[in-house]
Amino acid sequence: MSHSFLRKHSQPFVLYRDGERVGEVAGVKSAQHKVIDIPGDVEVFVGDWLEDRTARAWLHVTDVTHSKLGSSMITQLTYESGLEYERQEATSQVIAMLDDIADAVWTLSDKKMPPEKKEHVRALVRELQGIVRSLPPGVAGGLAGEIAARFVDGS
Repeated sequence: MSHSFLRKHSQPFVLYRDGERVGEVAGVKSAQHKVIDIPGDVEVFVGDWLEDRTARAWLHVTDVTHSKLGSSMITQLTYESGLEYERQEATSQVIAMLDDIADAVWTLSDKKMPPEKKEHVRALVRELQGIVRSLPPGVAGGLAGEIAARFVDGS
């Protein structure tokens, strides 16, 4: 892909880093492959966000690859949609919460619970984490809310 092709077919994206708008970048988006090609002189990092105003979508940058095309440098950004990012975050939050629960059980029961029972609790938490990873998208977020509510309510 040449710079002239990029200039001719690109669309604007607003670039955000750490929650702050840092500029705009023009690139060619392939929704089928979930990549955006931009000129190589633009700095975009994994974890940055692009606002696609054309599609009214937020795109989370998951990979950045630099390549040379003739005498030009091209940067290819791989992205996931904002919804995909949120689904992964919800699952990660539940898994982290389960880790915290296991650590709390381990700590609180340090003197009262026999080691084999503690290991049993840890094994159960690992099994729950595996189940959470296999849940349909969106369910993990609801599960996180349920677990948090039960612990806050004490039931």
